[in-house]
Amino acid sequence: SKGDTLLFCNGLFSHSGVLQMKILEGNAGELTNFEVLDFLRAKGASKDPTRVIAKVAQSEYKVYDYLVDTAASVQTRESINEFLTSVK
Repeated sequence: SKGDTLLFCNGLFSHSGVLQMKILEGNAGELTNFEVLDFLRAKGASKDPTRVIAKVAQSEYKVYDYLVDTAASVQTRESINEFLTSVK
């Protein structure tokens, strides 16, 4: 809904600021769109029209729906690593 707040912190999404997590590394760096999409897929997000099987929040599906229509959906971990190596 319009008032939903989406928080992202070290791989965990939460609705409305309710977040349970353990911080392993205080400043692990930024995540790529590919990594966020990969995380959501691992949680069970998909284009399944019922969307009742996966443990994915509605706000997470909004992020998934956006990212699946971007270049992140066709990238691979290897292509991301090659890019990061080339720009160092």
